[in-house]
Amino acid sequence: MLSDLSRTGFYKKIEVKSRLAQERRALLRAREVAIKTRMNTENTIRDLLASFGIRLSGVKTYVGNAPEADVFIVLAKVVRQAQDTGPQGATAFIVDRGAAGFNVGPSDPKLGLDGAHIASITLNECRVSSEAVVGEIGKGFSLAFRSLDKARLHVAAVCVGASERVLDEALAYACERKQFGSRIADFGMIQSMLADSRTEILAARALVVDVARRMDEGQRVSADVASAKLFASEMGSRIADRALQIHGGVGYLKKKSVERFFRDLRVFRIIDGTSQIQQVIIARDMVRSYLRSREATEPDSK
Repeated sequence: MLSDLSRTGFYKKIEVKSRLAQERRALLRAREVAIKTRMNTENTIRDLLASFGIRLSGVKTYVGNAPEADVFIVLAKVVRQAQDTGPQGATAFIVDRGAAGFNVGPSDPKLGLDGAHIASITLNECRVSSEAVVGEIGKGFSLAFRSLDKARLHVAAVCVGASERVLDEALAYACERKQFGSRIADFGMIQSMLADSRTEILAARALVVDVARRMDEGQRVSADVASAKLFASEMGSRIADRALQIHGGVGYLKKKSVERFFRDLRVFRIIDGTSQIQQVIIARDMVRSYLRSREATEPDSK
């Protein structure tokens, strides 16, 4: 992970290009479980899958790259009773785009990230076999969550790189734009925004690199990944807002890249877990760590 981030230079000069993979793409979405499976007997799941297959029905919205993907990985839960809900027991299935009962809706228009398309998928009695199971039966969520740490750290790195690009644009404009015979970069208010942005970028970069290094070493870093995504994504929106403010009215026009970054960076506070979800992950980990340390230091009361 760390070597990957180093090679990309944190995506400092981002150019969005539409690339359709020659090989079939697979998508993994571990968010709301809207898709459930139906079974009519109480034999083992694997035996039923082998004998009769299984039918998937449900809807998932906001699926990234859905308009281009040929293969999807669907998390589905076996429903034996009406009250049988929740993520426990979810299983991951490979579903081909051309499968009967599988439908991809039109691409949804968005505020930003025009090069990344999203759409809804609908499954209506879509039949799959035992060979479509990914990993272990009932372990779909653990499989998906293992990928979330890398996805969230990737988002944090993207935010660092995009923020560097936006700050470059703001600095260049501030040094070239003159008002009242002086560069606006010489104005104290502009300097404050530039300095705060640079400081936050350095902090976010150091955080991302440190968490990536410890992830490479095999350490448990889920809460720290959440911290990195929370800080970097919130920072990205702040820096884009400052950059647009430094540009003034011209920054609000489509001809300036800061306008695009202002729109694009906003989504990173939402995807792969909202900022509020990251706060919950961080706080819960803090509470668990404190309680464990207290139990370890307290004398045996028995």
